[in-house]
Amino acid sequence: MKEAKIIMLAAATVSLTVATSHGTIFSDFEAPTFTADTELNGQGGWTTTIGSPARGRVTPAFDADLAQNINTVLDGSQSVYVKSAVHAARGWNGLESSVNDGLVISFLMQVDANTRTELYLSPDIVGLSTPIGVLFDGAGNIRVQTPNSGNVDTGENYLLDKTYRFTMSVDFTGGTVAFTGQNVTDGGPVNNYPTGNTGAIDPIDYQTGGGLLFLERDGAHAFYDTITVVPEPATALLLALGGLTMLGRRRAT
Repeated sequence: MKEAKIIMLAAATVSLTVATSHGTIFSDFEAPTFTADTELNGQGGWTTTIGSPARGRVTPAFDADLAQNINTVLDGSQSVYVKSAVHAARGWNGLESSVNDGLVISFLMQVDANTRTELYLSPDIVGLSTPIGVLFDGAGNIRVQTPNSGNVDTGENYLLDKTYRFTMSVDFTGGTVAFTGQNVTDGGPVNNYPTGNTGAIDPIDYQTGGGLLFLERDGAHAFYDTITVVPEPATALLLALGGLTMLGRRRAT
C-alpha cells in the first residue's frame, strides 16, 4: 500500500512536470497585476529604460500620439505595446533559478507596420545588453541574433497584424541557441531558424543583472504577450520518469 502511494505521488510529479513544461509565466500582462490603458512602466517589475513611458502601454489602450484606441490583444484580455524607440526591461523577479544550464523562452509578438522591433535575453538589462534575441527588421524580415553568430536573416518574412510565437532555447553548457517561429494567427507551421553560437557564457552572468527587454525603433506598435520561461524542461521530465521507472522495478521485485 505504501509503495502504491509512492508510485501515485511519482505519477503526480510527472503530470506536474508535463503541465509546467509549458513554462513559468514571466509576464502575461493580465489583471490584477497589470491595468489596461496605463503605462507599462512600474507594473509587474517592468521599467522603461529609454523613451517616453507613455509610449509603452497595456492594451486595450488609448494612443495619445494618434488620438485613437489601440484594441489589439494577442492572448487573454490584455497585452502590451511599445513604440517610438522605447526600451522596456524586466529582471527575473524571483525566477533566477530558471537560469541554470539552459532555459527556453517563449513569447508572442506582433506589429502593425514594417518596423524594427526586438525581444532579447539580456545579461545586463540596465546597460541594455542585447546578445540573444529575435528581431523584426524594417524590410519585413525575421532575424535572430546570438553573440558569436551575429544577426542572421531566417529567410522568413513577417506579416503585419499577425501574431507570431517565438522560442529561444538557450544551452549555456553547449554554447548554442536554437530558435523557432510560428504564425499562430494563420495556424502556420513551426519553423526552425538558424542555430546560433554563444561561446563560453557563465549562466551566473545572466542571473545577477539579467532579464528580458524589448523595444521598437520606428514608431509602429510592437505588441507582446504571454512570455514564459522553462528551465531545462527535458531534464526535469527525464528525472521524473526515471523515478517512476525505479519505483516500478522495486514494486515488481
